[in-house]
Amino acid sequence: MLPAIAHGAKLASLWVCGALAARAYERDAFDGSLGEAVRRTLRGGCFATGLLLLVTQSEVAAEFAVKDLGDPVMNASREGDAILYRATSELVVDVVSEATAIVGWRMIRWNTSPTDPETMLREDEERARRRRR
Repeated sequence: MLPAIAHGAKLASLWVCGALAARAYERDAFDGSLGEAVRRTLRGGCFATGLLLLVTQSEVAAEFAVKDLGDPVMNASREGDAILYRATSELVVDVVSEATAIVGWRMIRWNTSPTDPETMLREDEERARRRRR
């Protein structure tokens, strides 16, 4: 259970870094156009994927060093190949599943800020105008 929590925390921290780099927390990313929301999410995802690649490379290099397997290259040893295959498959699954979930969520969540004071004020004024008619 603990390895799954650590892995999830790693992915979440990388996505937060990506979102900050892409300025996905700015108002335009939420209340702008759908295209802008998706664009910023994809930028953040690309940044997070790059970080994930770097982290994965260093984890694989460390694992190879601990097991004294030499350089992390394919076909050098069966054990090394298993480590590389596992890391590659985890990387692909992580990137595809996270991208699908986050882009899907952003598309659903886009432009649904009920606590935005400006939007609420406009909606209240519009309702008041309709009542006066």
